[in-house]
Amino acid sequence: MNYNRQAVPLSEDQLQLKKIEDCRRLYAKYGGRWHMQIEREMRALGHTSFHRRILYSRFERNRHRPGWIELYGSTTGTRPPGTHPPG
Repeated sequence: MNYNRQAVPLSEDQLQLKKIEDCRRLYAKYGGRWHMQIEREMRALGHTSFHRRILYSRFERNRHRPGWIELYGSTTGTRPPGTHPPG
């Protein structure tokens, strides 16, 4: 069956969620490492304005801006360096 349905463009929120999910997947794939490769693959997926610096926390105008690793990293299944599960 061919319904001739046209693709509905994603909203800005949906695009941001897709970008976060794509980044989470790549971050987990590379075990939280290889940020340059993550950047390349994100751009290849169509996120052309993605830059790896968004992954890192930083200070701008004397204010802390958490990076995506800090904001979303705990859901990737990876742990920050130097932390290990108890036991």
